[in-house]
Amino acid sequence: MFLLGWAFYFLVSSARSELPWVHCDNAWNTEHCWDSGRHNSTNRTEDLKYQGPLSHFTPASEFFHRAVLEMQHSEGLNDLGLPKWQLAMCLGLVYVTLYLSLFKGVKSSVVDAKASDNSEIIGKVVWMTATMPYVVLSILLARGLLLPGATRGIAYYLQPELSRLKDTQVWVDAAVQIFYSVGAGFGVHLSYASYNTFHNNCYRDCLVTTLVNCFTSFFSGFVIFTYLGFMSYKQGVPISSVATEGPGLVFQVYPEAVATLPGASLWAMLFFFMLIMLGLDSGMGGLECVITGLLDAARASGAKHLRREHFTLLVVCVSFCVACINVTPGVVVFGLLYQQPLQYQQYTYPPWAAALGWALACSSILMIPCVALYKICSTPGTCREVTTSTLIVYYK
Repeated sequence: MFLLGWAFYFLVSSARSELPWVHCDNAWNTEHCWDSGRHNSTNRTEDLKYQGPLSHFTPASEFFHRAVLEMQHSEGLNDLGLPKWQLAMCLGLVYVTLYLSLFKGVKSSVVDAKASDNSEIIGKVVWMTATMPYVVLSILLARGLLLPGATRGIAYYLQPELSRLKDTQVWVDAAVQIFYSVGAGFGVHLSYASYNTFHNNCYRDCLVTTLVNCFTSFFSGFVIFTYLGFMSYKQGVPISSVATEGPGLVFQVYPEAVATLPGASLWAMLFFFMLIMLGLDSGMGGLECVITGLLDAARASGAKHLRREHFTLLVVCVSFCVACINVTPGVVVFGLLYQQPLQYQQYTYPPWAAALGWALACSSILMIPCVALYKICSTPGTCREVTTSTLIVYYK
């Protein structure tokens, strides 16, 4: 969710005549900032060569790290600092939107939209967050195809390097991409399926969900690589030097590419608006899974009169408090779960940060064998009876 807070901050920052990450004349820029528009004349660092959009010398990178995250005010994870209030407000806006979309539940907001005027509005919001990204992606793709170097970027995107199949990290990245994008194992599909009728065709729904997910990823790749090809052409560097993944792509590479277009503010606002719509749609699914599971368990334990509105508010508030940690200057969480040495730019993570990352990664996986072992040990009867009662679900 904190990534959506960042996106909201970028969206607000884009609503001006000149984007703040275009040049090196801002208060947060350092003397090492490399301004491509002035490198032949008055640039402060004429002796520095362009090192790619992920270099900490570019205006886009310094805006992200020094103006948005304010990492210069922290020495690392041992010095978190206080949450940046602007990011905390953006994050709060995200959670308010999620609460308004979920407090009535999926059944009332999507399936039974005629129940009330409020739920009808929420249902329309859900449909907008699900379909609007495709509209914006199409607009960005149409604009990107008109840029020089776009075809080179698409060719790079579609031309595989078969030798990389020997690299285990490629398979790890592929597994992370498909599991996180589909949401397998998170319980989202099960939560949504619980609202279906008994005879609903779940097999068909799974196929549609998987195909739409793969199409979205494939289509988004065209949009991204048209602009990467343009950046490669404009900077005179190979595409491999500008292609990256994760937050670096979203908050550094793409903003730098958009900043070179005529009407850059409009395209930047479109991009971050699309990003927010995608994030809200995913956030609704993730929170709905948590709310449905915990609420059903609480009611089964005797809390029959627990209202969904109140419980949703509690979950949203707790999640917001946890997410606020990620808007402090000392946290850069997107480097914790990779197998490479834990290092971000010039900062090397301490060993306890690596242990924390693995604990977070294993926390959801370990719940499966732990719960299974608990059920087997706590269920009375013979081995066959225990197996039957714990592994077989009876439908009435």
